[in-house]
Amino acid sequence: MDSVIIEKFRSCWLDSYQSESEYLASVFEFCSPRIEHIGSTSLEIDAKPIVDIAIGLVKLESVLKVDFKLLAKRRWFRIQRTFADEVVLAKYTDDCYKTKSHFAHIVVEGSKRWQEMVIFRDKLIESESLKHEYLNLKRCLASEYQDDVDGYTEAKKKFVLTVVNG
Repeated sequence: MDSVIIEKFRSCWLDSYQSESEYLASVFEFCSPRIEHIGSTSLEIDAKPIVDIAIGLVKLESVLKVDFKLLAKRRWFRIQRTFADEVVLAKYTDDCYKTKSHFAHIVVEGSKRWQEMVIFRDKLIESESLKHEYLNLKRCLASEYQDDVDGYTEAKKKFVLTVVNG
């Protein structure tokens, strides 16, 4: 089971996003994706040490044409959990495929899920008070859900939706 560990912000997360987004853009080039850095690492605040990337496609079905063997060469794999409106890839840093460094959330650009990710990021970038409120919430939840990543993520959802819809 994964643990929820919040680490001090590291500027290398920005460089890592840049490198991986360029790679993903080349793999998804055939469908002209919109790629965005999302999540806490994009906000330059303390975060779980996983870089989140949103890949917006015109049609989610385009993901079926992706060269997954090419992605695997760089340790990107589709996760087993399935979502109706999202395909998630994880990048691993180890040969045992236990330590993730990145998630790529593939969704339809402009969809509700896309908006939850991108609008949330944009609103927090615009508001230092929201950013600090979110960071404090994350720290509290990381303590409460330290061995439950899914619970941690679900507990943050109300705040995310309030910001996006507010």
